[in-house]
Amino acid sequence: MNSATRRWRADDDEAPCGSSVRPATSPDHLAAVAHLFGVDPPPVAGARILEIASAADLLPSAADLAVLGQFDFVICHGVYSGVPARMRDAILATIRTALAPQGVAYVSYHVQPGWEFGEARHDSSITPCYFVDFVEHLDTYDLVYLADARAETMYAADHHEDTAQELIDGCQSQLELEQCLDFVRHRTFRQSLLVHAHRAARIRYDIGPDRFPALHFASSLPVADGFTRFDHTTQHYGAAGTQQIYTNDHGVKAAIDVLSARWPHTVAWPELTASTRDRLAAAGLEVPADLQTRIDTLLQMLLVRGLVRYRLNSVAPIGDPITPGVFTR
Repeated sequence: MNSATRRWRADDDEAPCGSSVRPATSPDHLAAVAHLFGVDPPPVAGARILEIASAADLLPSAADLAVLGQFDFVICHGVYSGVPARMRDAILATIRTALAPQGVAYVSYHVQPGWEFGEARHDSSITPCYFVDFVEHLDTYDLVYLADARAETMYAADHHEDTAQELIDGCQSQLELEQCLDFVRHRTFRQSLLVHAHRAARIRYDIGPDRFPALHFASSLPVADGFTRFDHTTQHYGAAGTQQIYTNDHGVKAAIDVLSARWPHTVAWPELTASTRDRLAAAGLEVPADLQTRIDTLLQMLLVRGLVRYRLNSVAPIGDPITPGVFTR
């Protein structure tokens, strides 16, 4: 084993699993996003993680990777846009070789058109690209775009309903919609999740409730006027200065109460339904027959607006029988 191989193996063996100072790169988060969009991720517990940490790092050679084996998660943050084209090619070639068949990779990069209009455009060390060009670059290495690490940025939910519908109607695919949204938002930076091309058929961009049973959710949506009223009046939920939601639905109000009471810890999907039923019963209200549908619709709305956090394992208070973890969006 040569010195480079020893260094990569040592880095892999010593890297902490499941925690990160950059929440979007946490394997816990990457796994949850992959699951949400239809791709079953590798288990995070015991996962092998390769981080391409800086332009100065020596990428592992084919011989190194033959010794090291493959990795469940490959993370490349803040490197892709700051290196020459040949190094960008080398990064994707390394991901293709190093990523396990069921693995998930993360690559962050600067994008146009936002970069061109921002003050950062004066940084000549950065080479931004358009999102569609990045996706096309992936094709050469049998990789495909799975999702953004911030899933809410993939949708037009932050626009007026009419504007959002125009954007959706004017685009022929999810990729086209996201590129269009980059123009509208003058986006400067992306954090893309990638998988091997053979998994492309499993990717789904409609966030379906069938993905929810395995997830744990957390959200803080305080009621604007102090406490929840179960009297069919419309109430606003969400902290001042942030996105707010409005509802007069008893079931939705009760579910929001359950989530907010547990914050910053998570509530498992089955527990959210059961606790919402208990909340309604405690208020002397009849539980609607379609309560599960109402809760799932609420979760879908919170997801596309970026108002809920989620993962595949619980985040619980210290001392709770369920192992706590670092929360990631």
